[in-house]
Amino acid sequence: YADKHQFFHAFASRTFELFFKRQLNIENMDEIIKLLYETSRKDKTFDEFSQDFQNYFNSQGQQDYLNAQKEAEQDHVFDVPMFIIRDELFWGHDRISWAKNKLDSLKLRNN
Repeated sequence: YADKHQFFHAFASRTFELFFKRQLNIENMDEIIKLLYETSRKDKTFDEFSQDFQNYFNSQGQQDYLNAQKEAEQDHVFDVPMFIIRDELFWGHDRISWAKNKLDSLKLRNN
């Protein structure tokens, strides 16, 4: 949903931050909707946004999720955090600095 609405980077960054601080229950839909809204462009009211997300979740979101799972399996994604940079896998919190170095060497990282 965040990717389709052009705020994936903000959503993913905040999700990782809260998740690894153990401040986010990723299985709680209300928390996820609040986080999605917090990181969105806020061009709708919270109630409109929440309804739009729930409509997506109950329709196209299901297929998008299955497609993402299939893609993850094909890419051998099995751990978090995991980053794929030019077909090179970096997984585990202790490898984040390696992933940043790779992005820097490719001149792809925004600071």
